[in-house]
Amino acid sequence: MNHILPIIATAITFLFGVWALVKPSDYASLISLIPDKEAGISEIRSTYGGLIMGLSGFVLYNQSMVAFQTLGFAYLGLAMVRGVSMFILDGCNSRKNQYILAFEILFSAVLLIT
Repeated sequence: MNHILPIIATAITFLFGVWALVKPSDYASLISLIPDKEAGISEIRSTYGGLIMGLSGFVLYNQSMVAFQTLGFAYLGLAMVRGVSMFILDGCNSRKNQYILAFEILFSAVLLIT
């Protein structure tokens, strides 16, 4: 397995987690959330920061095929649910959602196929 592309994808994922931890309001804006109380900011820091950093940090530490595939399946799950939400359930087919969907599909492919 050529690990360079999966490592880059995982490192970018980790940086998204760092961004959510350090700048939760900016990250919330990216994902179209509006935290109205301090608990909402804490949730963004922990779920989008801590969980993403923990998962991608483990993948960077372990660097096994199964670890990269685990993150790839997480991205695949995100893409599948976003697609269903966009085209079937919620009709939220915005340009921003299209870009995020493309990102999730790309990263799942890099992590699962490479």
